[in-house]
Amino acid sequence: MTTHSPDEHLGSRYTLVSHINDGAMGEVWRVEDAQGRLHAAKILRPGISDNAEMVKRFVSERNLLLSVHHPNVVGVHDLVVEGDTLAIIMDLVEGRDLRQILRASGTLTQSDAALVCAELADGLQAIHEQHIVHRDMKPANVLVDETGSELVPRITDFGVSRLAEPGPGAVNPTLVAGTPHYMAPELLMNQTPTPASDLYSLGIMLYELVTGVTPFADRAPAAAMQAQLSLDPGRPAGLDDRVWDVLVWLTRKEPFRRPASAARAAQALREASDQTLVLPVLEPLRTPPPAVPVDVPNAIVLAPGRAATMLDGGTAPGSSGWGSTSGWAPGTAAGA
Repeated sequence: MTTHSPDEHLGSRYTLVSHINDGAMGEVWRVEDAQGRLHAAKILRPGISDNAEMVKRFVSERNLLLSVHHPNVVGVHDLVVEGDTLAIIMDLVEGRDLRQILRASGTLTQSDAALVCAELADGLQAIHEQHIVHRDMKPANVLVDETGSELVPRITDFGVSRLAEPGPGAVNPTLVAGTPHYMAPELLMNQTPTPASDLYSLGIMLYELVTGVTPFADRAPAAAMQAQLSLDPGRPAGLDDRVWDVLVWLTRKEPFRRPASAARAAQALREASDQTLVLPVLEPLRTPPPAVPVDVPNAIVLAPGRAATMLDGGTAPGSSGWGSTSGWAPGTAAGA
């Protein structure tokens, strides 16, 4: 239920126009600035905005959040701090989120799914270069710009995820931030998040885009969290080797065995997309195939000094080189 209404002022520069949706961290509104330009505003919920340490942290993060500029990221333009109101002013993306598109289409082709994830990896690279880890990559946090000749997936909520990280002023310092069915194993072990944590979630998203379900969708959240630690995704029938190899690389339990960077992941995903253009779309699954026990369950605790190894990354899947591809065809994601 919204606690705001149209025509309300948001700070001294913005006016609420229309309500877009609600989320766990607050309400999202279409707003107009003093020059008549439209933006999206995430107004953070009470409990965050009345936390003095959170307000301090919110202000201190301003320059960092405003520093990320990339076509596959929903940019942050301003932070509003006024009384007990905190809001993040962002790009207004006209379109659906990736979750809505997936519900409408069931699945994407293997080529389109790999290309979408490649473009998201491009956006993650820009976020990671500013020393930000998203921590909650999932289809609902990807908005798809449908206004041009090509559909453009854009990562959103990286600012909220940043503010939710454990530390001074965190919403709940004991809370593990993220969504169980997409969370990297190391986050469940309360280890420090790294860019590799986002790449794991991206691999789970790739699985969902080609099958319609996450690898552990048949489990309740608590059981899914345990599965992230001790089970590998089951291979869906009909999934091409080239897509599967990249998916396995992204979802390795040990962070240091995943791609060295989002940029490397994007290269591998684009090659997989190039090589699967003619393959048909897979039928959506109701439940995932049986998961496979890992060789050494829970063997993800990093040794001291392993951070440098994590940046070097694991071994790439057996492909001949990195390629490139054209845009994500309009209408494909909607099942046209």
